[in-house]
Amino acid sequence: MQSNSFGRVLNYLRESNFISKTKLAKEINVSRQLLATLESGHSVPNAEHLLALASFFNVSVDYLLGRDSGDSENKKTHIVIPDELTGEERKLVEDYAYFILNRREN
Repeated sequence: MQSNSFGRVLNYLRESNFISKTKLAKEINVSRQLLATLESGHSVPNAEHLLALASFFNVSVDYLLGRDSGDSENKKTHIVIPDELTGEERKLVEDYAYFILNRREN
């Protein structure tokens, strides 16, 4: 495992889900500065941070640590729906995602 694989994985997950450092830090209850140092490799995550991030992104801790590619048939992707959407709009986004999944299975 390379020395900063965690930081690269964290950065990839955050950016591919279009989440700012500020928003992610707030979601997992850490400072933006700590999140930045984790991504840059200047800080090492503790168990609490690893579990919070794994839960938020719906990935394993092994994946976060670069020990698992995450390629599995049952892999789930965490999609962040903007807070600015109304409840009805959020439901529409969710319904559309399920529509696409069901279409693929048929």
